[in-house]
Amino acid sequence: AELDQSIIMDLNMTDEAITRGVSIDNAKLSELPGIKVLHSVATRAKGLKEIGEALKSPAIPKMRVKYGPIIEPAITEL
Repeated sequence: AELDQSIIMDLNMTDEAITRGVSIDNAKLSELPGIKVLHSVATRAKGLKEIGEALKSPAIPKMRVKYGPIIEPAITEL
């Protein structure tokens, strides 16, 4: 996010999360950063088509992390 690069977010191993009773709301999770959030299970090739489609229109995250006066200048130098 700090580099103003367009991205998507993929949550892999979501089958494991579901097995453990974890529920993930993609729409809610994507609100703060303003990027697409996808689910996948790489070992079963689930979600790969969706990732490919999402990569055609990635977005620059709206949120910015503030690291404070010591670290921010170092990030700027990068």
